[in-house]
Amino acid sequence: IGETYLLLANHHLELFFNGKARDDCQAALVYLTRAATHRPDLSCLWKFMGDACTITHHMAKETFSMEVPKKLLEKSDQESTVLSMIQTLELGARSEQPYPSTALFYPVYQAEASNHIAWTNLATLYLANENIHLAHEAFKMAQRLEPTYVAAWIGQALIAETVGDEDAMDLFRHTTELATHVEGASGYGSLVCAMLQDESKHNTDLYQYSIKQMAAIPAASTGLGKYLDRIKTNATAYNMYGLLLEQQGLFRSAVQAFKSAIDLSNCKEPAKVRMNLARVLCQLKQYDEAMVQYDKIDMPTTFNDLCSLGYACYKSGKYKESYQAYQEASELATGDKEKSHVLTALGMVAYKFGDLDGAKAVLLQSSQLTPASVNGLKSLCALGITLSDSTLTMAVLQELFSHGDTDVDVSHLMTISHCLLENNHKGAKTYIQQCIHKNPIQSSLWKLLSRLLFRNFPESSASAAASCAECAYRLNPLMHNIQNMVTANLLRSTTTDSSKLLKSAVKALHINPDIQENWRNLVKSLDRQCEKENVQCWTDMRDSYNQWMSKTEE
Repeated sequence: IGETYLLLANHHLELFFNGKARDDCQAALVYLTRAATHRPDLSCLWKFMGDACTITHHMAKETFSMEVPKKLLEKSDQESTVLSMIQTLELGARSEQPYPSTALFYPVYQAEASNHIAWTNLATLYLANENIHLAHEAFKMAQRLEPTYVAAWIGQALIAETVGDEDAMDLFRHTTELATHVEGASGYGSLVCAMLQDESKHNTDLYQYSIKQMAAIPAASTGLGKYLDRIKTNATAYNMYGLLLEQQGLFRSAVQAFKSAIDLSNCKEPAKVRMNLARVLCQLKQYDEAMVQYDKIDMPTTFNDLCSLGYACYKSGKYKESYQAYQEASELATGDKEKSHVLTALGMVAYKFGDLDGAKAVLLQSSQLTPASVNGLKSLCALGITLSDSTLTMAVLQELFSHGDTDVDVSHLMTISHCLLENNHKGAKTYIQQCIHKNPIQSSLWKLLSRLLFRNFPESSASAAASCAECAYRLNPLMHNIQNMVTANLLRSTTTDSSKLLKSAVKALHINPDIQENWRNLVKSLDRQCEKENVQCWTDMRDSYNQWMSKTEE
């Protein structure tokens, strides 16, 4: 029975069912102790008990405990005690003497030349002694005897990584396909992160095959997740796991991974991990928390980190610090493309300062670089409209047209901008309507028409603006803040049914509960509902929301 439990424990360890494996080892110890009480002369029983104490050594010692019969501690067999991970390993400890162990392997593999485990163990000892050639040959023999034995493949992958062979990633990926193993998972995750960080490889065939075609990011993150479920003391693994989760857009899980890495005392580069954490917090729009992380580290020195700092400062309202960070980033830019993007960001910050001339100068400087930032050109175009500078606006639109920008129909923008600059709002509306007739499934045109009607025809076209916004929402429900536009237009219309208005406000609030304007629209829609139905519940709800909003604004 004890041996059976031990086999079950090994099976559960292979499947990474760590809790079940621990329970199996505990049960195996109970039965093997009873057997050893009757036959203490059988060495196999003591060997099995040693295995039961040591095969769980991969588990995290912080969460591991095992109930061990006190008979093994020279006490009454009617009692038991709970041992920690270190105490359990000491109970079944094995000798670590590599050179005598190597000598002992010779008679083993001479007697059992077809034993792939013996060859793998011998290769591991060679690798530990930095005898790469003999380790490779021994691992190769183990692979020949058992092609699906994952430990042999991991050994070959480690050798390939040591000598700098490009096949290392393929070998590690193959190990993750054979079985889940801590060394295979950590090795594959490390190589995937290294390739993701090496921007020089992003346009190569190797990157397209290894990362894109083979779905390396989700595969590596799954492996690291199982690895960290067992080993909770590796700060580097937590950092890699966070980076892979960030690549998949799982920002909340990435935050937890980075925080776990920082909390560990063996974190070698806490500043880099905090930088990663701050960047992900910005993705979650938690800019103040991101600034807390930036305040705990020195000023970044790399281009990407300075850009991240500038963005966090900008979103936190620290425009002076943001401008300084972007200025330093522009000095580190390696090409005109990067510098053009940074100058666009500088123009954005200058506009927030209210320095329109400074923003215009920086954006003009950005537009003169090759290739120019398309976002910078769009910003310059918008600034030209704001300043009523038709010459600048049309010149920038011509430049956008020459770039062949696919995100926006520049010919439409040229005509609409010209009409708006000439205060011909009716002409702009007519042209957008013509464009919609030609392309009725383009949600951005419906949104543009809704915004034009809302701003320039507020009294006569409020319901039409709401209908246009609803069309844009149906075509693209993920469009930013579109449901809020629907509610705002319905509020502007005096003929809107109050129940329809309330439904629209609730829907906008469910989509974006963190936008205060949606809460204001909800209160206004409740006002309309109270006017229609003088019911106490509507009044109480409106008053409670008003009180809550007044407290939050304070």
